[in-house]
Amino acid sequence: MEQKQYVVANIKIPMIIKENGDLEPLTDYMSILFENLTHLQKPTEIDYNNSYLKDQIKQLLLEKEIIEETPMITHDELKNKKKLSHKKNLSFKGKKSSPTRYTLKNLLQPMVTDKGAAPF
Repeated sequence: MEQKQYVVANIKIPMIIKENGDLEPLTDYMSILFENLTHLQKPTEIDYNNSYLKDQIKQLLLEKEIIEETPMITHDELKNKKKLSHKKNLSFKGKKSSPTRYTLKNLLQPMVTDKGAAPF
């Protein structure tokens, strides 16, 4: 028995969508790529008629419109962005020193003021 050989063709055909919704293929820009196929997949139940193709194209164009509506940041906006200065020790800025930092040794030493040693 003779073994069957299969190939799959990936065909890309650019099309112009006219104002009335008709599709005009640009066969001059068409590309075809052939690949070996070891086994066939199950047949699809999709009927590839004109209405199916038009629905797929409409869906693709709607997705493109949604993507175009999302805000984009341009390279110029990133270049002209105001740079923040580096702020040091932000975590300690608002904190006051606590009295628990004083040890018994520090408490027993006399505090020196402008007028001399402070009495206890």
